[in-house]
Amino acid sequence: MAKTQYTNEMLPALEDFINDAGLLVCGTCKTRKQYQVKLLGAARTVPVMCDCQREAVEAEEAYYQQVAARKRVDALARDACTFSHDTAWRESTFARDDGVNADASAICREYVRSFATMQNANTGLLFTGPVGTGKSFLAGCVANALLAQGITVGVTSFPQILYHLRDFDKKDVLEKLQTYELLVIDDLGTERDTPYAAEQVFQVIDVRLRTQKPLLVTTNLSFAAMKEVRDIMQMRVYDRVLEMCPVHVVLTGLSRRPDVSKRKKEKATHWLLNGP
Repeated sequence: MAKTQYTNEMLPALEDFINDAGLLVCGTCKTRKQYQVKLLGAARTVPVMCDCQREAVEAEEAYYQQVAARKRVDALARDACTFSHDTAWRESTFARDDGVNADASAICREYVRSFATMQNANTGLLFTGPVGTGKSFLAGCVANALLAQGITVGVTSFPQILYHLRDFDKKDVLEKLQTYELLVIDDLGTERDTPYAAEQVFQVIDVRLRTQKPLLVTTNLSFAAMKEVRDIMQMRVYDRVLEMCPVHVVLTGLSRRPDVSKRKKEKATHWLLNGP
C-alpha cells in the first residue's frame, strides 16, 4: 500500500501544515511531527511527538506519578496508625504551624531535613512542656513530613502500646514496632504507674535502642522531673528515653486547647444555625 503524502489542503481540521522539506509540522506549537532519517542507506520519514504532544504526555505522567505518590503516603499513614486509634495527628503539618514556638519549630524542620543523618546516629527528639502547648502537633508535623518522603513512621502512645501488648501477641507487637524507621510515642507518663507497665514501656524503648532506630517522645513531664524520679523501673525508662532522645524540644506558653475548643464550639453553632 502506498504511503499517503500529506498536503496542506488535506489538514485544515488539524491546523498542522507541511513545511518546505515536505514534513508535517504542528499548527499549535510549530514544531515538527515528522523527521527524515537514513535507515539502511534509504531516507525514511518517521513520526515524532511535537512539543505540545510531549508536554501533554509529560503532564499525564506527572499526574499519575502524583496519584501513585499519594496512594503510597496514604498506605504509609494507615500503617502508621497500627497501634493507635487517634488519627488527629494527620492534620498536623508545618504549613499549619502558627510559629508561637519558633525555636521548637525550627528544630523539627531541621530534623526532617537531616533525617538520614539523625537516623544513622539513632538520634531522636524529646518534646517537653505544659499541657496544650503543641508537643503532639509538632511531633505530628515531623511524622507527616517524613511520610511524604516515603519514610515509614509509627505514631502511637504508651497506653495504646500497653493495650496491644496485653491483648495481642507480644512478640508480633514488638517486631512490628521495630519495622518503623521512626517511632513517635505520645504522652510518656500517662500510662498506668505499675511495675508491669513500666517493664513493658522499657522493653519497647529498649527494642528501638538495640535495633538502632530513632524515637520521638512527647511528655508533660519536665526534664528535671524525669531526672529526679526515684522509682528504679521508672529511672530505667527515663534514662533510656533521655539516651535515645538527646535533642530536647522545649515548648512554652499557655495551653491552646481552650482556644481550639472555642473555635469548635463557634463552628458547630454556626453549622446548627445556618447549615453547613
